[in-house]
Amino acid sequence: MFYTKFKFYINFKVLDTDYDEYSVVYSCRQVVPNLLKYEIIWILSKYQYLDSSSISEIKRNLRKKGLDTSRLEKTNQEFCNWLNKIDYLT
Repeated sequence: MFYTKFKFYINFKVLDTDYDEYSVVYSCRQVVPNLLKYEIIWILSKYQYLDSSSISEIKRNLRKKGLDTSRLEKTNQEFCNWLNKIDYLT
């Protein structure tokens, strides 16, 4: 659970990780019980770009868990060159 000064709570679960380069985080919230919910899936990468074979494997694993991956979108990081300068902990 994550808490901000705006008192907004996010329940999430880490669904998958390779403990080195990526983690997959999932959140689901009922807006109207048994009628409306929203789901969020984050594929978080240690590096600016994750190779396509890893992304394909992650999506395959998500589908095996019954999650829809058809609406996942790649985040445009074209102008995030400062990310390449970060010294990652190893």
